[in-house]
Amino acid sequence: MYYVPPIILCIGLSFSLLSAQGDLEKLPSCVNTDAYDETTPVLSRNGDKLFFTRTADPGFEPSYINQDGAITANKQDALYLGNLALIYSQIAGKNITDPSASEYNQDIWFAAITPDSIGDVVHPGYPLNNALPNSLVSIGTMPDEYILLNQFYEDGSMYSGFSKATIDEKGMSKMPQPLFIYQFDLTSSDVDMTMTPDGHIVVISMQRSDGKGLKDMYVSFYIRDNVWSSPMHMGSVLNTSFQETSPHISPDKRFLYFSSNRPGGIGGSDIYVSERLNYSWLKWSEPKLLDGNVNTVSDESQPYFDADATYLYFTSRRHGTSDIFRQLQTPRPKLKKPLYVRGKIIDSETGLPVHSELLWGQHSADGFLEYFNTYTGEFEVSLTEFEPYKFQPRKANHSAQRILVDPRGMESQGIDTLDLILYVEPKPNREPNTAEPEKKHTRQNASEKIDDAPRKETITFYDINFVKGKSIILVKSRGALKYVYDRMMDQPSMEILIEGHTDNVGDEASLIDLSLQRAEAIRDYLVFKGISADRMQVAGKGATRPVFQNSTESGREKNRRVEITVIKN
Repeated sequence: MYYVPPIILCIGLSFSLLSAQGDLEKLPSCVNTDAYDETTPVLSRNGDKLFFTRTADPGFEPSYINQDGAITANKQDALYLGNLALIYSQIAGKNITDPSASEYNQDIWFAAITPDSIGDVVHPGYPLNNALPNSLVSIGTMPDEYILLNQFYEDGSMYSGFSKATIDEKGMSKMPQPLFIYQFDLTSSDVDMTMTPDGHIVVISMQRSDGKGLKDMYVSFYIRDNVWSSPMHMGSVLNTSFQETSPHISPDKRFLYFSSNRPGGIGGSDIYVSERLNYSWLKWSEPKLLDGNVNTVSDESQPYFDADATYLYFTSRRHGTSDIFRQLQTPRPKLKKPLYVRGKIIDSETGLPVHSELLWGQHSADGFLEYFNTYTGEFEVSLTEFEPYKFQPRKANHSAQRILVDPRGMESQGIDTLDLILYVEPKPNREPNTAEPEKKHTRQNASEKIDDAPRKETITFYDINFVKGKSIILVKSRGALKYVYDRMMDQPSMEILIEGHTDNVGDEASLIDLSLQRAEAIRDYLVFKGISADRMQVAGKGATRPVFQNSTESGREKNRRVEITVIKN
């Protein structure tokens, strides 16, 4: 069936949506109505469309598949309305006499959106919308792909769960396809979810027999195409015996926003935020009420950020019915585009790539937010945030240093991909040629061992430059040196080891001597700036620890570097 979605002109088209930082805006009347509830805001991947759900609108999409397998859509037919009332009654577990005015009459709408205006509102037809409850909850993993509440099948049946659909510019879509989550067992049909843009993580709010009472939050991990793992309860820090609903993962995957009616809030339901503390997705900070006048004595729920975290969208009943608001967020520096680190983890004893784990993530986080188990020793990760990232390989009976990579320096030098070699070193008490016992790697086991990781931190600087063949520091190194100086001033007890490294052009003794002189030059510069020499050790490694191939000039240039290791905080 070919369907042309109706378009509703936005009376507020010339209505300015620009606001000062932190100000709240109620979206205009083309989106929010006085008579109906507008809920579940979802922003498209590029932020140019706002999807939302409208409830109990008599103009709902009426199509559904009847018992004969045919599409029926006649709202004027008493038999049609009777059958729809019966369907809604079965979903609700109570008698529904007027399906048009029911809370189960839910349709998806969308509008083009910019920072200063909202375009015409579009009401898609069948099959994206049908006479059953319809709602978007998240973007999907592919361009123009979205995650829908409920599972819909060609025979007209509907089950609890989630589906995915690709929606074009006009709101056209093929039949939504079910998503599969192992052991998706519910004790109530009321469920919602959020998904990271890469699809690796799904956080679900639902009521289950292993929960704390009402709706709790669970995490599920990507297994293979369109299949996710059994949901894991996210613990008692996030969950209470009250309702935890409408989860949303921040664009940087570091924070979880959700709504709860737990004690200590301002109104019935309030929006909270919690910080993720490691890569297990099971360890979280104590949730805090979201400030900035978002929460009121009414119900606030369904937080959702656009991709750049420029605006936080949410719903509120502060004006009676549920309406969609947004709040301008504090601007943060951003990378122009994602940058990449790829490399190998090498056994320093054999010089060969080795099966190990890689812990990594934003440097400002207390723990490691990301985890990768590499069987070949090779890895590739993306850097999206405007701050240094920390990397540390981990392997049983081995030690390793923590390395810092700063994407800000990569961006300023025009480096899109950084090739990196990380080393694991066998511990002295390890029996030679003793095979390590095979162990099953799970997120639970890995999270339990996180505190065993060595705490040394090594920062690699590719932007501390010297006159070729000499230990004279070039002026363009000033920014990197200021970073070291500022950290040592901020942390008076910090002690560091400065190691110089060179390429392989020259004899070994001369290269070690040159690398030592360069490390000493940095120490002398910091002493001149007021840092005590007692807080610094120096070493020259020459060409003994390359992190890039010396066969190219680009690789040799990157091997001419300085590494600073924090040996005492």
